[in-house]
Amino acid sequence: MANTPLLTRRQALIALSSLPFLPARNLFAATENRMRGALMILSTPYTEAGEVDHEDLAKEVQFCARCGVQGLVWPQNSSEQRYLSQEERIRGFEVLAEANRGTGMVLVLGVQAEDTAGMLEYAAIAEGLEPDGMIAIPPTTAQSLSDIRDY
Repeated sequence: MANTPLLTRRQALIALSSLPFLPARNLFAATENRMRGALMILSTPYTEAGEVDHEDLAKEVQFCARCGVQGLVWPQNSSEQRYLSQEERIRGFEVLAEANRGTGMVLVLGVQAEDTAGMLEYAAIAEGLEPDGMIAIPPTTAQSLSDIRDY
């Protein structure tokens, strides 16, 4: 039995020659912002004065992009998120959203708080920056699975 090709060489060339006329957005939409691979939890850098170094935080994005990382997550426990003020976290969200624009990496922002109202407030702010995802660590005040579900 001979293997018969699905397309003749001529048909394949005609099909390939029409690719430049297809809208690129539709062609690659399924591969944009893939939520898989290595997603790095970024560290929170500080100045010598003990303030969050937002310029250095943006440089972490550039470093991860050069290393081929697929995505970034900030802030989480290893980012010292519990010690960041609301202003520091929001500014960090903004810095990362801007620095990550055009890198091809996904951005996941940590919106955890000590209560549901606080988490929803962070989530609303994050949503305005259009991250690829959000993550929320359950609050330390949770006493039961029901508390975690409610959160």
